[in-house]
Amino acid sequence: MVQSQPIDTHTDQKTILIVDDDDITLRLLRDVATRLGYAVLLAENGMEALEIVVEMPPDLIILDLMLPGMNGMELLKRLRSHEDTAAIPIIMVTASSEQKNMFESWDLGADDYIFKPFQLKVLEARINAILARSTVLRAQPSDPNIELGIYRWQAFLSEVEREKLRTKKRRATNTYLVCIQLHELDHLLELLGDSIMGTLTKQIEAQILMHQQPLEILSVDDKHRFYLLMPETSFKAAKARLEKLIRQLSGFDFTIKNERARFTPVVGFSRLDKQLKVTQSLSNTEQALQDALSQLDLDPKYYLSSTQKRVTDWLPNIGQLWQTLRSFFYLRFLKDRSRSAFQVFATFFIGIGLPLMVYLGLGAVGIDITGVVYIGVVTALLLTAMLIWYEGYLAMQQQPLPEAKAQFPLASAIIAAYLPNEADTLLATIAAFQNLDYPGPIQIILAYNTPEDMPFEETLQAIARRDPRFQPIRVQHSTSKAQNVNAALQHVTGEFVGIFDADHQPAPHTFTRAWQWLSQGYDVVQGHCLIRNGSASWVTRLVAVEFEAIYAVSHPGRAQMHGFGIFGGSNGYWRTDLLQSTRMQGFMLTEDIDSSMRITKQGFRIKVDPQIISRELAPTTPKALWNQRMRWAQGWFQVSLKHAIQLLLSPTGSLRQKFGVWHLIIWREIYPWVSMQIIPIVIYWAIRNGGFQNIDWAVPIFIVTSIVTLSTGPLQIYFIYRLGHPSIKEHKRWFVYYMLMSFFYTEYKNTIARVSQLKEFMKDREWKVTSRG
Repeated sequence: MVQSQPIDTHTDQKTILIVDDDDITLRLLRDVATRLGYAVLLAENGMEALEIVVEMPPDLIILDLMLPGMNGMELLKRLRSHEDTAAIPIIMVTASSEQKNMFESWDLGADDYIFKPFQLKVLEARINAILARSTVLRAQPSDPNIELGIYRWQAFLSEVEREKLRTKKRRATNTYLVCIQLHELDHLLELLGDSIMGTLTKQIEAQILMHQQPLEILSVDDKHRFYLLMPETSFKAAKARLEKLIRQLSGFDFTIKNERARFTPVVGFSRLDKQLKVTQSLSNTEQALQDALSQLDLDPKYYLSSTQKRVTDWLPNIGQLWQTLRSFFYLRFLKDRSRSAFQVFATFFIGIGLPLMVYLGLGAVGIDITGVVYIGVVTALLLTAMLIWYEGYLAMQQQPLPEAKAQFPLASAIIAAYLPNEADTLLATIAAFQNLDYPGPIQIILAYNTPEDMPFEETLQAIARRDPRFQPIRVQHSTSKAQNVNAALQHVTGEFVGIFDADHQPAPHTFTRAWQWLSQGYDVVQGHCLIRNGSASWVTRLVAVEFEAIYAVSHPGRAQMHGFGIFGGSNGYWRTDLLQSTRMQGFMLTEDIDSSMRITKQGFRIKVDPQIISRELAPTTPKALWNQRMRWAQGWFQVSLKHAIQLLLSPTGSLRQKFGVWHLIIWREIYPWVSMQIIPIVIYWAIRNGGFQNIDWAVPIFIVTSIVTLSTGPLQIYFIYRLGHPSIKEHKRWFVYYMLMSFFYTEYKNTIARVSQLKEFMKDREWKVTSRG
């Protein structure tokens, strides 16, 4: 039998009682507690433990569940039922993997629950955390939060105040105050009443405390919001912990009256500022929570004062010089058009002027690197042209549509709209969804935002009264498509959901084809977006053919080449559970591409089907086209900065997928700069040789590159015409027009790509709603 240590009652040393019938476990736990500096008492059964507690109450009990005679659960119940022992912290330890025992233990008032085999570091951390906080008031038996012994609100506030004082003495680490809310909870309470809160609170607390860190404490306020105090941690660690917690909560099936339910966790947090009152820190945290509530994107929001620089910005801020440069290039004092013109000029200076200056400077000291650079540039251009050819070839090798492996389930459609800009197109859009030829039931959700009440909203309500499938939802305080989609998700009942912009009119078969792919194990299906106003202007004719190049050739070809597809933001179909756990993140300008990269990192599959048709409107003016493409380009650049390195270093990605990452989100950002490097080289040669007429243009590599590059346009047109939709192919002149314009249009898009990088670099970010006609 393992013996207890003698206890010196004249010291402040804390005592731990260990109750277990296994000698090996007793020795192990005794050694852990002793190493941590605690006195130890040992008991092999429940009756012996009760005698010790009465004679010498410990500061903590580590209690095995399976004991001879009186088991651990019975002993726990007795200890909690007596006033003298009710407040002693208790950690349950068991080899049983049944969760019902864990919940029953918490029902009876256990403070923690650890499964065998356990990691010693975890056990040590939990012992220290409980004993470090044991002087704080525990919840009383009448308190509804007794299940886990979480802190009463006033006790929590007192502990926050004490933590603030401790923070003043620490310099290396921070403390964070977190507020956690389940978005759908208030609505559920309205339906079912407060009686569900007891069981639900236990489950919520269990999830939050499952990965509790040392010194963290938890409380709940009268609005059913959970507050977590996270001492001695960094911003990066706190955010990572909260991101993990959000994923955990969003994927957990809560049990409410024998029914399963999922919630959208919303998290705001702030740094506990030693200069502020606790009430102000709470207010800051609640402001961050309100930001999270407006987004519903499963991303923890950090409170930032008006004087703080956003910690989520991609690029560092290096002192006053950086601020000066950023302000100079942003040029707030200029109108949009003038600022854009200056930024275009700046990119040409960076891409042509700076290399030319380098070549001239090196040439002045007898060094000429232009020959090597020229070979590198033309090689890059050749490889890019060959990849365009190859993706066209692969696009022609499409997989046949399989039969559905399961019955057609309930499907949902989310239409994201901004009023009043898109009101004119909505009635036709809604009618197209009402006419879908889908074998199963379908739900149609219009999620819209508007700055003011509109008579058109009554028209929407009238449609809803006539057609129970249609559900208009006004999203308060929304400023983006991502917020509208995220808000609509709490109303989605379908097994899969299609996402559409307000101007989209899907073909009748779209949802049917999408399910046929999803039933084969795909997680997302991206369809073919088709321009329906191609005759409106020269801009729309250009975009109509370009969209065929994107959706009929590039997307399906690259999906075959890379081993993963891309969700294009509209006419995309998601498994509902995946979309609910992924969400759209409104701080990204292309939230669709961002979501594609996030699920690709997790191993989910995106299928591209160019036969799933949805017709949309193209921008009709050069200005509208510029604004749309600038947002796209800057959004892609954001995605590259956020995901490229992570995806390249991912241990789970194949070489094929990593090549796809390089091609899709790295090379696309480098190529616009590479494509213009011939210009400074040729200018340097002209200066060196005394004029352009003295340059030897008959260099074989130049001739080959010119032939390959110039042939890429006609060959691409061939693929587009071969694979394009009949409604576009009937306008043969559009293809000729596109081929003639392709050289200039390609450089136009390259210019936008370069300017977008400068805008992102200088934090010049603005979402402009694309006007369509």
